[in-house]
Amino acid sequence: MTIYPVLIDVPHASDEKPPERMRKQREYARRALRHCATLTGAPQDGWSQQEGGAPIPNGEFYWSISHTRGLAAAVIAKTPVGIDVERIRERRGDLFDEVGVEEEWQLLGGKTWPAFFTLWTAKESVVKANSLGIGQLDECRLTHLGRDPHVSDRPPPEPPASVCPDVWSQGCSKLDFRSTTWFVQHRHIDANHIAAIAMTEPHRVAWSPHP
Repeated sequence: MTIYPVLIDVPHASDEKPPERMRKQREYARRALRHCATLTGAPQDGWSQQEGGAPIPNGEFYWSISHTRGLAAAVIAKTPVGIDVERIRERRGDLFDEVGVEEEWQLLGGKTWPAFFTLWTAKESVVKANSLGIGQLDECRLTHLGRDPHVSDRPPPEPPASVCPDVWSQGCSKLDFRSTTWFVQHRHIDANHIAAIAMTEPHRVAWSPHP
């Protein structure tokens, strides 16, 4: 199975008020979702959310959306899936200890803001795939750091049947959450933005910009 997460730029003005900015980001996330539905062969309508915002599966399709300043994203799959996008920026220094433990920061090469958002997006995509919120981030543990496999936007080829799944999943990070291993693939979009999708298996991923 191939998963087609969609990324879309969100224009914004310097004098834009936060409520208007959030409304626009949500609108663009829905645009990304509709394009993702086209790529996936899923319905255009029927994408509802629970009162708290968690996506409700649309028939056989699971889905997730995310947005941050300047960017929105969506993903649809036939297995549980979560997506998160973030703008890389400085935050409060005490957040490092709130989001990760020392072993995780060692895997990430130290406490830097790019490392922080790599870990944050990985964990948030996992809890979103479980229809949960950031209150459960501390239940996730990064156990293996993958790599961004994209030197171009071309999806990787299907692995031969003889290839061990662990070889095929080497581009994915692995996180433990409630006794389950989740596979997370990151995409470094530019110097200021990072995205992550969480999957139950290391599926093929074809990141797609919105046309």
